[in-house]
Amino acid sequence: MDATIPALTAGVSKAIPESATGMAAELRDQTIAVNEGQNPEKFLIADEKVRSAGNIPVQIIRHESQYAEVPDYGPALEAMWAEGQEQWRALSGRSRIGVAAGSGHYIHVDRPDIAVKAIQRVTAQATARS
Repeated sequence: MDATIPALTAGVSKAIPESATGMAAELRDQTIAVNEGQNPEKFLIADEKVRSAGNIPVQIIRHESQYAEVPDYGPALEAMWAEGQEQWRALSGRSRIGVAAGSGHYIHVDRPDIAVKAIQRVTAQATARS
């Protein structure tokens, strides 16, 4: 659900230049820091190329809007995010992408109904006999 895109560090660095100030600079710096392991789980999220997962069912759910606090950079950030989600969609021949209306990045919090339905749909597809 609104999975971190494959090249977030490069994308955010391109969308929000080093010359940015205020909230935009904070967003850029925090995003890069989180990807470099400064997160509660200590995950390092390296920019990588997405590889094939064959034909397993995949459901990608994008947020509706999450960059309202940085209006000067929001459109570029949303385009970056959409491109990354398309890369995830290309992961499988049985993938779908949708948008969770009324949600930000935390779709499971903002729209748990959509999250549960997606999990049920993918589980049913994965366990169905062909």
